[in-house]
Amino acid sequence: MFVEHLGYLFDAGLRLAPEKAAVFQDDVVLSFADLDARADRVAHALTTLGVRVGDRVALLFQNDWRFFELLFGALRVGAVVVPLNTKGSDEHLAYCLRDASPGVLFCGPGLAGRGARACAEAGVDLRLIDVAGETYRQVQASEKIAFPRQNLPGTAIGLMLYTSGSTGRPKGVLLSHASQLWNARVMAKATMVDESGRALVAVPLFHKNALVAAMKPLLLVGGSLVVVDKFEAGSCLAAIARHRATYLTGVPAMYQMMLREKEALLRHDLSSVRYALCGSADVPESLAREFAAAFNGAPLAESYGLTEATNPLANSRFGLLKRGSCGRAVPGGEVRLVPAEPGDPDLGELHLRNPGLASGYHGQEALWRERIPDGWFRTGDLMRRDADGYYYFVGRLDDMINVAGEKVYPREVERIIAADEAVAAVVVVAVPHALKGQVPAAFVVPKAGASLDPERIRRRFFEGGPAFAYPRHIFDVTEFPLNGAGKPDRRRMAAMAAELSAGVPSSS
Repeated sequence: MFVEHLGYLFDAGLRLAPEKAAVFQDDVVLSFADLDARADRVAHALTTLGVRVGDRVALLFQNDWRFFELLFGALRVGAVVVPLNTKGSDEHLAYCLRDASPGVLFCGPGLAGRGARACAEAGVDLRLIDVAGETYRQVQASEKIAFPRQNLPGTAIGLMLYTSGSTGRPKGVLLSHASQLWNARVMAKATMVDESGRALVAVPLFHKNALVAAMKPLLLVGGSLVVVDKFEAGSCLAAIARHRATYLTGVPAMYQMMLREKEALLRHDLSSVRYALCGSADVPESLAREFAAAFNGAPLAESYGLTEATNPLANSRFGLLKRGSCGRAVPGGEVRLVPAEPGDPDLGELHLRNPGLASGYHGQEALWRERIPDGWFRTGDLMRRDADGYYYFVGRLDDMINVAGEKVYPREVERIIAADEAVAAVVVVAVPHALKGQVPAAFVVPKAGASLDPERIRRRFFEGGPAFAYPRHIFDVTEFPLNGAGKPDRRRMAAMAAELSAGVPSSS
């Protein structure tokens, strides 16, 4: 087998087609041979700086082609790579730097100043290297010398990704080489990518979506990555056309914004796109139809994953695709539902175990034991399972809305609202209620040119049920606030809803 550990993920492409493009970004085209040589130079430089197996190397980057050579170079040394969230607050960055204690911080173009401020606030002493600076230029101008390959145990940690910290302080999730290689193989099979595949990377590289759904499976099979520095709908469409991207991964808001670019959709040739994945929310049938019409009939499938467990469920490109479903359990993985309500074995918290599971939380061993007390990881996500073994995300257990003792799950309310012909996207959160404790409130983005009819939406609940779950407040908005991963920021929206609904009478 070519791949010895994660640092040599793209060995198949390197050995079979070294001059084939591995990464595109604007005018930059990096072949597999280029990527390999540049990663080796990084590995030599890190060794010179004293970085050894198990040491941490942090990356503060927007999407940039140099991210990959730094990632693979550090992995080849046996270091643990810590991608940092550039969209996080300064406080978040400082916390992660203190917690991870990296010896080296590489900063992407334009981010050295922010990196220096975060280091000062964190009070950490490390080597900061600006990839746009002279020091890094000299590293990559040095003679090509192959870095000696090491045989690391599969249990060795290769990545430490931080969670958003929306339910407490951020957690550094420890991911082994073996777990990430297993996940790369599973995702390559589920998405049916091969050496002809070119994945658009518009989601942040510090987030699991980009790493799991694009980088790892495509480079594993000798495919290519089409990188844009940050998401902007028009730029993404131009990149797809210019570099003939075949595969997309993103979140619903990204696809919706692309579909609004009517002139660009007509101007660019998007016929290369074969398939797209969508995470973080359901894909309404209307969005799937619009996407297929704009992208040469390409299907848009939902996906589900966690930082701690990559993709335990997946919709495959072959077989039955059920709209609204996260898919079925991936081969080699196990899932189970722990019933949330008596008498309904097909509704419950998802527990899982598979070779792609994280090894723990950095410095938070007790918390990890709470999440995996019996070898099964407790996701905290409520799922519904149908007769064919397809799973449907209902919501986070801690997002449940208790309406006078009745359990209301936001995702199920969102599905009812999304069926309205005027609704493009919806997010439901809880707001306080004097009599019932909590009630649902909905943020709704209407379709272009459509007008919302709140009473019509409410009638759906009274006529089709459940009546107690109807949204007491409906807020007409043009877009949702997003968190660093590009997902709707439910925590922020709950605070907004509480403020907007304060003093506004709502029916019982």
